Amino acid sequence: TSVSPDRGPASAAITLTGTNFLTGATVSVGGVAATSVNVVSDTQITCNVPAAGLTRGAKNVVVTNLNTTTNTLTNGFTFGIPIGNIVTGVAGNQAFALADGVGTNARFKGPANMTRNAAGTNLYLADQGGAIRKTAIAGTTHTVSTLAGADALGVADGLGAAARFQRAWGVVVDPTETFLYVSDTDAHRICRVQIANGNVTTIAGGLQGHVNGTGTAARFNFPVGMALNPAGTELYIACRGDNTIRKLVLADGAVSTIAGADVASTAALPVTGSYLDGTGTAARFREPYGLVFDHTGTVLYIADRLNNRIRKMVLADGSVSTVCGTGVRSFLDGVGTAAMTSQPWSLAMDPFGVFLYIAAQDHALQRVVLAIGQVTRFVGGPQGNIDGTGLAAQTSEPQGMVVMPDGATGYFGDGTLRIRRVGD
Repeated sequence: TSVSPDRGPASAAITLTGTNFLTGATVSVGGVAATSVNVVSDTQITCNVPAAGLTRGAKNVVVTNLNTTTNTLTNGFTFGIPIGNIVTGVAGNQAFALADGVGTNARFKGPANMTRNAAGTNLYLADQGGAIRKTAIAGTTHTVSTLAGADALGVADGLGAAARFQRAWGVVVDPTETFLYVSDTDAHRICRVQIANGNVTTIAGGLQGHVNGTGTAARFNFPVGMALNPAGTELYIACRGDNTIRKLVLADGAVSTIAGADVASTAALPVTGSYLDGTGTAARFREPYGLVFDHTGTVLYIADRLNNRIRKMVLADGSVSTVCGTGVRSFLDGVGTAAMTSQPWSLAMDPFGVFLYIAAQDHALQRVVLAIGQVTRFVGGPQGNIDGTGLAAQTSEPQGMVVMPDGATGYFGDGTLRIRRVGD
């Protein structure tokens, strides 16, 4: 009747709960034999997911007793394979400029956060040089265009190139690919961009502060990463300036604080904030940056940058807990709070809900197996600009990572002023 956990990678340990399990029973996942099968009782079996032979996606789990009776849980386990670790540049060429073009003929001034459409054919990027960029993907061809803004900083609503951004950082796309939502960090505002024509409208904020309210009456303090709920009705915003997580209801523009608090800084702690798990506004962060939802849209993951931790918030009860990280700024593979991450600031979710990906400001990519909290650095380490494989590849402050719908490849931007692909 159930499998726990209900998703994971190769060799994951799982527990099956059901009825009429008999000694000597075998288990298959997606038609491939599970290993280390142990019939604990007539209602419970433990085993390991096959080490090889499965593809990504939902699989049937079948228990076969020695008398040939079977117990099948349709799509009972979702199998995940991590993205590959080969890094290649696909757009931009390190030249500091804002220019449209194909592949290395395009130019960027500061790739920040990135999002993709549901089909994985369009990437949308916040360029800190003053624009929102689009990258259309057709096979190995990546065509970059400017959707809104221009090669000039400022604060102005308007159509396409007439709009201005002070420093766009966060960007998310709605489920219908009708609108983008952009956090204009240094202007302390949230903008909506109509994709069809590039029309930019400020929908909340516009002055620095921490005020809950409606629309432009609300105040933000350096909003950065954002996440849109699956229904496309609520926007969640990390504010690094006051260490809070805010919620913006798109239907009426209502802004509220759902986690963290605007705690005054001190001489000993010049960056506002601290570290504390808790519920809602009792929790504490220290420069929360990237946000991403899990596959259910009920759990929000938070890159707590200066705490060097990944946190998660269960929206149903507001509880905030720590997924991984010790607080030490370093990289260390391990499980949960024994592992280390180094100034994480962008997150991406595997479409199958098996892996969480971290883009760390200190020049590396990490993945987390969510079912067990296993953290692994799989790309980068020393700062640099070398395409390559795994830890031999070098990046410079990677951010804005997205994972494509097939779960096999991802993209990120970095300080080399390029968009880079990571995969097999």
